Amino acid sequence: CEHSCPVGINVPGYVALIKEGRYEDACSLIMQKLPFPMSVGRVCPAFCQSKCRRSQVDESIAIRHLKRFTSDYAYEHGFEYKPEMKSGKKERAAIIGSGPAGLAAAWDLAVEGYKVTVFEAFPAAGGMLATGIPEYRLPKKVLRREIENVEKLGVEIRLNTRITDIDSLFSEGFDAVLIAVGAHRGTSMNISGEQMQGVVKAIDYLRDINLGKEVTTGKKVAVVGGGNAAIDAARVSLRQGAEEVHLLYRRSIADMPAEEEEITATIDEGIIIHERTVPVRVIEKEGQVAAVECIKNRLANFDASGRRAPEPIEGSEYIIDVDMLIEAVGQEPETEWLEKESITINRNKTVKADKRTLLTERQGVFTAGDAYIGPSTVIEAVASGQRAASSIKRYLQGEQLLPTVYR
Repeated sequence: CEHSCPVGINVPGYVALIKEGRYEDACSLIMQKLPFPMSVGRVCPAFCQSKCRRSQVDESIAIRHLKRFTSDYAYEHGFEYKPEMKSGKKERAAIIGSGPAGLAAAWDLAVEGYKVTVFEAFPAAGGMLATGIPEYRLPKKVLRREIENVEKLGVEIRLNTRITDIDSLFSEGFDAVLIAVGAHRGTSMNISGEQMQGVVKAIDYLRDINLGKEVTTGKKVAVVGGGNAAIDAARVSLRQGAEEVHLLYRRSIADMPAEEEEITATIDEGIIIHERTVPVRVIEKEGQVAAVECIKNRLANFDASGRRAPEPIEGSEYIIDVDMLIEAVGQEPETEWLEKESITINRNKTVKADKRTLLTERQGVFTAGDAYIGPSTVIEAVASGQRAASSIKRYLQGEQLLPTVYR
């Protein structure tokens, strides 16, 4: 379990402390590696549980829920984790993006005594934690509490501040820059009628709702995709007043990348899952979505993902009447602006950087999180931010960062 955790939390240690009723000690042990136990305890895919040795006897220990329980208990009883802070550093670090990668890096650098400023384009800090995960999965008060813990270390977070010029940050006196902008742009299916009114990206739909904007939800909604964003969009649309929700996925339910418990909850809530189904055309009526034409798939040979590749079945087309179509088929970082900053962008829009140090091709500029690894989990983004912080610390101390290979 410990080895499968991206940040290397001492899982056996804190589980043993919980068993002894030492909840605050357990929380302290967790926070030595993870600054956001309440948030991660709610949304982590729990890689640790899949490797729990107890499963060789009966079933895995509920590690994620134990993390959530002990951190909630500790905070509710006035516990406040205070890391041992270093001081005396005059160097300043700028972090672009306040998602889990950016905040994790900010935490580690602040503990080392560096002055850290985080720049966030949206009106709320937290990145995808704040804009992509629904309230029923991650309450905003929980996230806000953990962001406040970062600010208590002396980290400054500037909201509504979109950075498009790295030179200006160096001119402002920053000695290192971390690009942790996340993957906040949804990708398209490239089918006929996709630009029609009533077709929206899941990431935009969830963001607007989370930021308190007025959002119109259809009565009959179709969501395309099988990941957590698709599941979230489907369940949120139901809570927003949709009377009928369809989830269209190109493979079988067993192949869905979303968490199993989320899929189960989706089915329990009455959302209709169409397996091995792909939309091929959006049908309009008076400029508005009226239906979506789909085709059924068969699962053929295994592809690079280790799953059977879907192939369309000729003559299996059918139509679903809907007045809203939500696309959740992928996400990518908005990194085009970095090309004029002498930073190379990969074909999938991620930032090119050394895979060990996360240093880009520009001196003093690092990257982390979804901006580097592509859409991933919260815990993987945290681990990436911590790795970047370690490299930034060495860089600011004048140590040479030996490259391995850029990707």
